[in-house]
Amino acid sequence: MFELKEMISDLQFNNEEYAYLAMTSKFEMQFRDKLAFSLFEKLQKDELYVCREWNLKSKKRRIDIGIVDSENNPKYLIEIKATNAQHGYTGLERGFLNHIRQHINSLVSQIEELRKEYPNSEIFGIMTGTHPEGIIRTHDFMVGSCYSPPQDSSLLEIRKAYSNTVIDTIKKSAGDRIEISELIEIRLGEFYRVPISLLIYLLKI
Repeated sequence: MFELKEMISDLQFNNEEYAYLAMTSKFEMQFRDKLAFSLFEKLQKDELYVCREWNLKSKKRRIDIGIVDSENNPKYLIEIKATNAQHGYTGLERGFLNHIRQHINSLVSQIEELRKEYPNSEIFGIMTGTHPEGIIRTHDFMVGSCYSPPQDSSLLEIRKAYSNTVIDTIKKSAGDRIEISELIEIRLGEFYRVPISLLIYLLKI
């Protein structure tokens, strides 16, 4: 039984290296690689092959993770999008919400295309958001693509806005065609003594 939600929940990061990487760049490839290796460890006994950047039949692009049998038939296909739950946040501005919506719509579009091309495979999308659990007091040039919220902002509001935007956008874009998991939260470690979490939603079509 392929229980991807449980496999994601069991991922172990929790050190400063991953928190640093998540706060200074988009945390997509690092998450993909960690998940792919965990899948490799669990699925190799079933003679399934976990491929990163697996080539689609159309040759138009590659998918983040393809899990195939010995004849290269895809059993499970996984597309990942990473964003920052507080990216561009200056009090629930439109720019923050639009940033999240763009990533979600792109992910939904990609997994819907995969469903058409691979009707016999299980198709998953993963949406991640990096979320600091406190105010990070450092220079703007240090945090790269990830900005800490201003001191008068509510971290709880940011978290709620991220979650609500993910769920609402998926429902508006795909209706009941896509199943959405409950929020999965993983602790990455600390960045300047502030705990950093990864907020994850798993999509299945």
